[in-house]
Amino acid sequence: MSLCPADHCHRGIKGRCQKLIFSFAFEHSMLSNTSAVSNHSQQYYEGGRAKFNPKSQILPLIIAFPIVFVNGFILYIIVKKNNLHSVTNKWLASLAGCDLLMGLVGVSLYVACNSTHNDPTCFTSAIFIRFISIITLLHILGITIDRFIYILYPLRYHELVNNLRTHFAMAFFWLVSFLVVIVQLSWTNLDIGVFGDGGEQEDFKNRIYDSICTLIFFLSPLFFMVYAYARVLSAVHKQCKRIKRNNTTRRRSVSLEKFRERRAIVIYIIILVTFLTGWTPYFLVFLQQSLGKKLTFSMSHKTQYFFDILRIFSSLVRPVLYTMGKYDLRKAAKVKLWEFRNLF
Repeated sequence: MSLCPADHCHRGIKGRCQKLIFSFAFEHSMLSNTSAVSNHSQQYYEGGRAKFNPKSQILPLIIAFPIVFVNGFILYIIVKKNNLHSVTNKWLASLAGCDLLMGLVGVSLYVACNSTHNDPTCFTSAIFIRFISIITLLHILGITIDRFIYILYPLRYHELVNNLRTHFAMAFFWLVSFLVVIVQLSWTNLDIGVFGDGGEQEDFKNRIYDSICTLIFFLSPLFFMVYAYARVLSAVHKQCKRIKRNNTTRRRSVSLEKFRERRAIVIYIIILVTFLTGWTPYFLVFLQQSLGKKLTFSMSHKTQYFFDILRIFSSLVRPVLYTMGKYDLRKAAKVKLWEFRNLF
């Protein structure tokens, strides 16, 4: 996976740009796998470097402001409100921290790299984007496991899930994500520059590294989450059918609770789909680099830019969705927003 600006990846198949991936615009590296560059791509490049289009950098910066505000607001109300310190809300607060970093750091590095094409900046940007992609997916996995146990094993939920284990899991996910992106530096020759050729040995290590990352941090969590949400939705559906056959006085309150559970699960599934929509092409590049020429695809620059924006925008969509999906979080957000309104 390349850590260099993909805008420079047309330099050659054997260059380091093909072995390392730059943040969002990684799809440009696919152009280097073709025998000839299209006329459109030739016009896009100028003097060995990509033309800088300031208009294309304005939208990411505009989106970054609400990302920082919304995720900062979610973190604030969860930390301040003691009644929101549930296990699920702690996962959502940590996920909001990931999205907050994306708005503060990720977008800044993305714009800085596309503006300056500076080696250290683009190198840092790529490392950070890989970190965000892994830690975000691990948090969605953590939320999925939490809901899976809560719905399918309600009597053992508090036995299996507690604050200590939750805090340990969060710290473990953050640490693992950091180590995964740092470990590649152990065999990357930084002395030859980002755009140099690291040699066949480094290329082989990167292929193994990309294969392991794709399997452990994308495909395996994805398959489990699809299975888990299928089981959860099936269980909630069966519980709702049993409630309808039950004529007890608590029927209405229990039905409302199950409706909220089902709505929350649907929201979490939408969050997962949103993540996959933006980040699947990113992980597909890992797979392509692992398989070499067995899998090749390319995108137009407009399509590449669309996925760039979609990945950034997902950090704004996620907090809005899970705030709408959780009754306690939605209620606390409304109260706090009303308090802010009264200040003016």
